[in-house]
Amino acid sequence: MYTVLAVLGLLAALAGLLMLTQGTMGVGAIAFGVFLVALARVIQAERHHSKTMGE
Repeated sequence: MYTVLAVLGLLAALAGLLMLTQGTMGVGAIAFGVFLVALARVIQAERHHSKTMGE
């Protein structure tokens, strides 16, 4: 399930990147980096949970 949500999140982030203006590129780059860090943390937590629960 998290794979579907990760793909949808990435598509939304890429759509947001395409809508940036030159004046908001810096903020957009930082926001995209934060998004990637959050996504990696969610995936890491899901994998840890799966291992802990023996799935």
